[in-house]
Amino acid sequence: MDLDELARLGDPFEVVRRIVDMACGSAESTIEDHERRLMAADVGEQLILDLDLNAGIPTQEIAAFAVSAIVSELILSECADVLSNSAAGVTEQDIRDAASAIAQQGEFSPTGLTESDFATAIESGLDTLREILGIS
Repeated sequence: MDLDELARLGDPFEVVRRIVDMACGSAESTIEDHERRLMAADVGEQLILDLDLNAGIPTQEIAAFAVSAIVSELILSECADVLSNSAAGVTEQDIRDAASAIAQQGEFSPTGLTESDFATAIESGLDTLREILGIS
């Protein structure tokens, strides 16, 4: 998927749909089908609500946001016990902020984004957050 080409579509909703389909629909992913559909709907909704329709279409930012949202949702479902332990001092927002920071560090090529790129970015983000939180 060529992010520059997507931006030239001029339709932010179509851009979001295509990026979310690729990010959540990776055949290489270990995410279950029903989880992928729920995440795709959630990520799409969040992206559409956050888009400034008067600005250009920020395809790199949409891709990073999709990775961030997917990573944070997966980690939140994995570590509910960590969050319920108030002594741990970790909040849901901490996890979302960390996932966002990790996703922002990733580089997506404007001319060659693939499902494999998304799968790698998601798995890397999951591994990093698991390590930070001490989740095995």
